[in-house]
Amino acid sequence: IDIDGRQYGRLWLYTDIAERRRAVQALRISEQRLRNYFELGLIGMDMTSTDKRFLHFNDRLCEILGYPRQELYGKTWLELTHPDDQPKDLQRFGRIERLETDILLTEKRFIKKDGSIAHAEVISRCVRRKGGGIDHYVAMIQDISARKQTEEKARTLRAQLLQSQKL
Repeated sequence: IDIDGRQYGRLWLYTDIAERRRAVQALRISEQRLRNYFELGLIGMDMTSTDKRFLHFNDRLCEILGYPRQELYGKTWLELTHPDDQPKDLQRFGRIERLETDILLTEKRFIKKDGSIAHAEVISRCVRRKGGGIDHYVAMIQDISARKQTEEKARTLRAQLLQSQKL
């Protein structure tokens, strides 16, 4: 320290940044785990805006809906929902907007890019801001098309069996 031209020693300031480095590393690991979970592909996952536009989604959702990633951006889930299922979806999301619930579990049909139908179980949750307004939605989408086809075949076989028994 220099006072009036005289030097009285030195002042060294040290900041231990080891704890901060550990915290940053832990955050990186946590973010990577979350990213890996999102991209794992076991289930379709998405984040949509309040106007129901796809903001983020994984490759599995692209596979379920039959759209390449770049074409899915900007689309809404309502555009891809089977027309017969749209009124029920809007009614369900109205419950979220009226603060009746934050989570929805539903079975619905999506129209894929090629025009075929994908049956899905969807669990959606809204993420709210502090004031209660909706910030965005998060959803997990499980393709159940194969199960639906199997159920339909079983129904057909049962009907055929009943018909043959009547004869």
